[in-house]
Amino acid sequence: MDNVLSKVKEIAGFSFEDLTESERETAMRWARAAGSKEITIDGLREFFVTLRMAVDGELATHNLSKEQDLFLKARLKNLIALEAFLNGPKKINEALDQYLKSIKK
Repeated sequence: MDNVLSKVKEIAGFSFEDLTESERETAMRWARAAGSKEITIDGLREFFVTLRMAVDGELATHNLSKEQDLFLKARLKNLIALEAFLNGPKKINEALDQYLKSIKK
């Protein structure tokens, strides 16, 4: 499980201790699930979507200090960038497939 959490830190740039309580619970569930199977791109996509939703929730429901607000917005921006990075090849392949289908007709 430590290997999974260190992999997330390597990819995402933040550690387990940086996460909120709900994010930690999500990370632990994901890490336990990963212990029984191989880490996949789809699994990482799902993990980062869950983290992003948790950050969205934090931003929407709390009276935050300026520092907390800035920190959460920075984290949100990083998670959005990670999601875009993970979804990029899939979207490119889908666009290419659509293009090829359109010229095939």
